[in-house]
Amino acid sequence: MKSIAEDLKKSEEEATQIYNAVLSNIKGLKALMDKCQAMARERGYVEDKWGRRRYIPDMQLEPYVLTSKGTNNFDPFFDSAELGVVDDIERTKADFIDQLLNARYRKQKDKIKERAKEAGFEVTENTKKIEDATRQCVNSAVQGSAASQSKIAIRLVGTNPRLKELGFHMELLVHDEILGEVPYVNAYEAIPIFTQCMLNSAKDLRTGARCDASIVQRWYGEEIDYEDLLNPETLAKIKAKLYH
Repeated sequence: MKSIAEDLKKSEEEATQIYNAVLSNIKGLKALMDKCQAMARERGYVEDKWGRRRYIPDMQLEPYVLTSKGTNNFDPFFDSAELGVVDDIERTKADFIDQLLNARYRKQKDKIKERAKEAGFEVTENTKKIEDATRQCVNSAVQGSAASQSKIAIRLVGTNPRLKELGFHMELLVHDEILGEVPYVNAYEAIPIFTQCMLNSAKDLRTGARCDASIVQRWYGEEIDYEDLLNPETLAKIKAKLYH
């Protein structure tokens, strides 16, 4: 909640209330978060809508890892984790990890770490990495799906035979938008075909999609109404501007 509080310039208590309100008002969001996080913990990656993977290995880290130089008291013929009999070092390590997992405050954890250090353990804390990875899970699935949809749209637009015949050329992809150019005399026919290609990229989504085509003569130029493309006066003005 600390990062949310900082972004919103709210207290952590207020951030928690906002977070809980979002989860309760957006149906299915909590289930999606749990699903993505469970997948990442189990497999080390999440998948987008079309199965493309984003690896998040930090989700599989243990919160605390304690390492020691070992012990001379270990008996390989007697000490066995499978039998439930382990040496003192392993018992002590497990106890420190349990204490760290149950500690609520940073000062408590620091004191436990200090005692572990005095006992000969080196403590590696991965909680920050795990927290960052947890936040990445849903974001990776959603943004990954958006990226895959954009690639599908590029393929559909770029391979459409009628758009090719009309002289349509893709120029640039900007986030979820495709910028292209077409001869103005063919724009009226090309635009609905282009729009339908964009919509078809979302046919696998239950939510569907919306596409609004903007028509301009040049970059950051004045937008032209679609129906005006059939207006002889408008076409004459466009043509005149093209040659001046």
